[in-house]
Amino acid sequence: MNNVRAKTHIFSTLDGIRGIAALLVLVRHVPFFGGLDFQQSYLAVDLFFILSGVVISNAYQERLKRDLSPVQFVWMRIVRIYPLYLLGCAVTGVYWIAMDISPVGHAVVIAISALFLIPNVSGQNSPFPLNGPAWSLFSEMLANIVYAFSLRWLNRSVLLAIASVAALWITLVLYWNGSLNFGYDARDIVPGLCRVAYSFSAGILIWRLFCARGLQRHSKMTGARFVPWIILVIVALLLSASPHRTMQAIFDFVCVTAIFPALILVAMIFNPGHASAPIFKFLGLISYPVYVLHVPLAKWIPIVLRDSGVNLNSQPLWVGIGFIAFLLPLCWVLDRYYDMPIRRRALALGLHGLDKLGRARVVTVSK
Repeated sequence: MNNVRAKTHIFSTLDGIRGIAALLVLVRHVPFFGGLDFQQSYLAVDLFFILSGVVISNAYQERLKRDLSPVQFVWMRIVRIYPLYLLGCAVTGVYWIAMDISPVGHAVVIAISALFLIPNVSGQNSPFPLNGPAWSLFSEMLANIVYAFSLRWLNRSVLLAIASVAALWITLVLYWNGSLNFGYDARDIVPGLCRVAYSFSAGILIWRLFCARGLQRHSKMTGARFVPWIILVIVALLLSASPHRTMQAIFDFVCVTAIFPALILVAMIFNPGHASAPIFKFLGLISYPVYVLHVPLAKWIPIVLRDSGVNLNSQPLWVGIGFIAFLLPLCWVLDRYYDMPIRRRALALGLHGLDKLGRARVVTVSK
């Protein structure tokens, strides 16, 4: 395989967006913050899908057109997702065993479904009982696979058509559901795919617009170094907003179809200054570990604190702050000493094997 890589852009502000969104999702899911609930933080998933469309296009579009096969691309995505995802599943599995909890459904079916990152719909409320947030990983992986195998046909007209149909689908589901807070339940997996269909397509279109217009030149404007911080504040405010229930559907629709794409496009133009760059880099580094590990690890907190004298009912906010203080350095350690080493080795071995298989097929056909 040709190892020459296509030129890609570095979008540091997108790392910051991803990190802030992951932390707000954590606060939503973990019951240690005194009832603090960022009502609209479920929209972080749509933000992740748009970001994925941008980042995947930036990193792989030219390579897929030139020398990277769809199968190799899928392997690269598996290697990116699986080490931490499986670790989260293992943490929940050990918790079930330690607490003598019998999962709803057949344990073997649950394990096999988790291993292959496919929804388990055998009577489960959550299609991914070992790691609840994995429902969005499944949706994103599906979008990645479709992208890789259909890239040659994904011109602007096709992407606009996909986004338009998905937006119509979102409108209908919003009418029935009242919000975009769906897709994580076994009963609404299919409707939930409209979220990734729109947002991932929008992300691809945003990246192509950025490249076609040469928008990166605007990052040199006076005061540009403050723009990334303003964007993070806006993202945090949107995900923590509390619109009235009569306006929630409209709020969700406008955010996902208009505000988020616009914010991400601006974020692609303006990178943080030299002093701020490490903060944004750290937020990007911890974003995926936080997202995929916070639910499994949070299950252990009551057990860890059982004999410590800390009362979860009277001191939940301090427990939540302590959980974040523990989780963030843990994510850094896992990235450096667990995730990255496994990914490097698996990526090298997998791509080498696929490359050899591809050459063998060429030889066989030529004979």
